[in-house]
This record gives sequence, structure tokens and C-alpha cells, in this order.
Amino acid sequence: MWLVNEYGVRTMNLAEQLKQQCTIENSKGGQYYATTYNANLDFYSSLSRFNKINFINLKFANALNENKLIALANLLYTLDIREGKGERRIFKTAFKYLCLNDFDSAKIIIPFIGQLGRYDYLLEGLHTPVEEDVVRYISKTLEKDLSCDNPSLLAKWLPSHKNGNKTNQEAKYLMKQLGITEEKYRKILSSLRKKINIVESKLTNKEYDAINYEQVPSKAMLKYKKAFKRNDAEAYNEYLDSVKKGEKKINTKGLFAYEIVKEVWSKGKKDETLLDMMWKNQKDVLKGLTKNVLVVADTSGSMTCCNRIPLASSIGLAIYTAERNSGLFKDMFITFSSRPSLQLVQGKTICDKVKNIRAIIDSTDIDKVFQLILDTMEKGKYPSVCLWLTIPNSDIDVNVHPQKAEIRFKEQGLIRGVLINIIRKYVATAPVNPNVINLNQTIRPQPTQFNSQNILDLNTNIQNNNFTNPNNTLESGTVGFWV
Repeated sequence: MWLVNEYGVRTMNLAEQLKQQCTIENSKGGQYYATTYNANLDFYSSLSRFNKINFINLKFANALNENKLIALANLLYTLDIREGKGERRIFKTAFKYLCLNDFDSAKIIIPFIGQLGRYDYLLEGLHTPVEEDVVRYISKTLEKDLSCDNPSLLAKWLPSHKNGNKTNQEAKYLMKQLGITEEKYRKILSSLRKKINIVESKLTNKEYDAINYEQVPSKAMLKYKKAFKRNDAEAYNEYLDSVKKGEKKINTKGLFAYEIVKEVWSKGKKDETLLDMMWKNQKDVLKGLTKNVLVVADTSGSMTCCNRIPLASSIGLAIYTAERNSGLFKDMFITFSSRPSLQLVQGKTICDKVKNIRAIIDSTDIDKVFQLILDTMEKGKYPSVCLWLTIPNSDIDVNVHPQKAEIRFKEQGLIRGVLINIIRKYVATAPVNPNVINLNQTIRPQPTQFNSQNILDLNTNIQNNNFTNPNNTLESGTVGFWV
């Protein structure tokens, strides 16, 4: 809860102040908050597919106890492969927990699983108290699919009755719960998979002429690209040429930037044309971006764990964002390590761009990144803001430094609060051209009375070039400083 004092300044109560002090020190000595003090926000922001099952369950249980409705929405967002996170392991773990501990909520989630993710995630509900509901849903969906022309993808994701020459035990258990024989189960899946028109069936049956590459899912395109090139080279290459010319589309739904970067890093001969087409046809979530964004990409040694997926994610997102920048930092990003440096995104294709990035694997140190930016700004004299404050001498303590090189406000918290309120007010209403900064623009708010004697007069001059240091002309009681 926030409090507002007599001057209209928002202040924290004791509990909020104590929360601000609850930090954890990382291996580099940096301080960070271990929790947001919001269980659902923690579940949303702090989990990864590499967390232990018990840790995921604990975070999800806390979220459910805090706000069940938000927790279930959170879970569905984690499941959603197109518009959400698409985190399979986190969803399956949390859904299993739900099936074992909150049956009614688990039943609410069941119908959404196939829509937002994959139908085989339903199988997490087997051997739990909601098993009957899961089996009933599968049975009704199969029955509906058999009688329609556009079936769901359930049959694609249900386990086949055999893995090679061995009986699939999961399929065997499901057949038993469905009350059907192995022969009937096999015929149902075979019939529906033909109707679904999945690419795997066409490859198995060598029906290459029947493959419509525009309809091949993105993951299948990456997985079977060698098979396409080996067995259907002419049609496959013709399709890629058509995509390049803009005559046909390539499916990139559910595809993440890191998956393309990992393919670039993979050993052996690569289909660079396919990778470049997929990269260029990704959904543009930054369309219309007008701000200058300086991307900081973590390239520390710890990012090479887990088959380099974290590093591929960092590099992929850095290139993706840098390419879409339209301002000062277009095609640039800075590395996040103890030796940060500016990197340029260079090359015509995504393969060239990834290969041109210098391999800097170092220790993590975000403070070095901030220090590099601050040092560069200081040397180049590029302040963001210059403030002049006119304050009575009685409210300035000039005896805090032997050589008078430092002064201190007696009411620091009060002045800071008033400054924040005034700046927020005028920045929010001032017209801004993101590419042009008006060097002559001066914001002159009405004086703000914050006690019976002190009047704060704030003149904010926004500049991005060299300017005369105001400290040489300061009058008594006036303080000028760089921000």
C-alpha cells in the first residue's frame, strides 16, 4: 500500500520499504530481488523449462492460493504455443499438479489443451483423479473427428500402438480405458491421420507429390528438410524460390528465433535458403517500433548450458530486435558480460548475420554494461537532462565535504518526490518526435510550494549535444547537476 503525504508525494509504508530491502546477492556481488511479492507474477516471470519439478509445483501452488483465476490464465498462457510462451515442460508439470490437487480446475483446462498446445499433453491426466474426464474427452473428440471432414489433430498426437516392433505401453493403457481393441485403435488413428493429411504419413508412404509445402508446420519443415531435399528436390527447391519471390508463404507459426539460430550453429551442411526464408517470415511483434532500443544480449558462459539454447535465445532475440530498430541503435546490440562491447548485425542472410557475431563467452556482469554506457556518456558529454533548482541556502548543507566539492539537500526525499511528479507531468504531455530532440525546448512549470519558505523552480532543458556547464554561473542557493 502506498501513502500520499501532505505535499501530494507518494511514499511507501514501512512494509513496502522493508520489501525493498529484501535482496539477494549474486555471484558477482550484484543485488537483485528474489521475489516480486506476487505469486502469479513470480510464476509468469521466474520459471524456465530447466527448473526442477518441485520448484515449478511450488510456484504454481502459490499462484493458485493467491488468485486461482489468474493462475489458470497464467497456465494457459504458458501452454499457448502461438501467442504465449509455449513452454511444454512447465505446462505439463503444472497441469499434472492440478490433476492431483485441484480436480475442478483441471477439468476446466482440459478442453483448451488441444487448441493452444498439443493433444498429447492430455495424457498427463491419466493415472490421476481426473483420468475419467480425460478419457471421456478423448473418446468424444475421436467420435466427432471420424464423422467430419476437418478433424482435429488429436489422432496425430495420440501414441501409436507400436514403437518399432515394441508395443507402446502408454497406448495400450489408453486403449484399455477407451474400451477398444488394438486393431480398432490402429484403424481409427490410421483413418484420421489420412484425413488430417499430416506430412509424416506422406513421407512414410512415399507420397511426395501430395505434399503441400505451404501447409507443412514450421517444426516439421525443419525436422524433415533433408528428407524433402533428398526425395522431392525439384518441387522443394521450386517452392523455396516461390517463397523468395513472394509468390508463396512459409509456415513460421510456433517457431522461435533460437530454433533458427541453433540450426545455423548445427554441424554439417545447412539449407541456408530455408533458414533465411523462415527468419524473414517470422511474425513481426515489434512492428511500428519508433523508440531507440539498445539491446543487451547475455553471452556469459552460463548461457552455453542446456545444449546452448539460452545462448541461442539471447543471440536470436538480439538480432531480431536490432533489425527492427529504426533509430540510433538499428542493427546494433551490446553484449552482457564482464567485457561488454557493441556488436553490429552484418550480413545478407540470417546465416551470415549469426556467423558475423564475435564469439564472446565471458562471465556475467550487468554492472559493466551500465558502466560502459555511463563512461561513454560522460566522456562525450551527452547528458540526458540538465536541471537547475533554486532553493534557499538554509535548506542546503554545504558542510558535508572538506573541500566543498559536495553538497547535500536537507530534505532529499521531499525534493526527489516533487521532481518526479513534475517531470512525469510535463514529459507525459509534451509533444515528442522520437528522431528529433528540440535543443531549445524549455519546460517551465508553475512553482510548486513544498513548505512555507521553499519554492522549487524547475527548468528542464533536454539536450543531446555539448553545452555550456551551468555550474560556472550558478547564483547563491542554486544547484545545477547532470542527469
